[in-house]
Amino acid sequence: MGLLPESSPETSDTENYSDVFEGPEKKLEVYFGRGASDAGFRQFQTEVWSGVLVDAACTILHKESNGECDAYLLSESSLFVFPERVILKTCGTTTLLLVLPKLLLMAEQIGCVLEHVLYGHLRYKFPEQQIYPHRSFEQEHDYLERTLGNARASVLGPP
Repeated sequence: MGLLPESSPETSDTENYSDVFEGPEKKLEVYFGRGASDAGFRQFQTEVWSGVLVDAACTILHKESNGECDAYLLSESSLFVFPERVILKTCGTTTLLLVLPKLLLMAEQIGCVLEHVLYGHLRYKFPEQQIYPHRSFEQEHDYLERTLGNARASVLGPP
């Protein structure tokens, strides 16, 4: 007798494994031009970042800082805050892209201009479990296009 239930034509893998975890990491890197303050995004307190992360469906567990950046251990990975760059790495069913509108508002508050956005992830094993806007490549691209005004997208490897 095996430890895992077998799939039948009537059920999918996700129906058999209600406790599966989507492992591929989503990574968002947002680059800004220098603002009015040398501290840039580092001037925002932990409470502000907690509010931003609500949209990504994750929470801050711990913070460490050095002379270069603030690093946050999250319930679903990590956040790194530099004066002109924010890197957010999450996994599971987080909604990473939904933080972009708040990041753009924060940039406006401190006089920073958006320069570049990089977003990517490996192929999901359970894409049907992802939450908007992460259910498909097309959905992610459409969201980025609407949020940023223009977005160039590409897929590496076989579709």
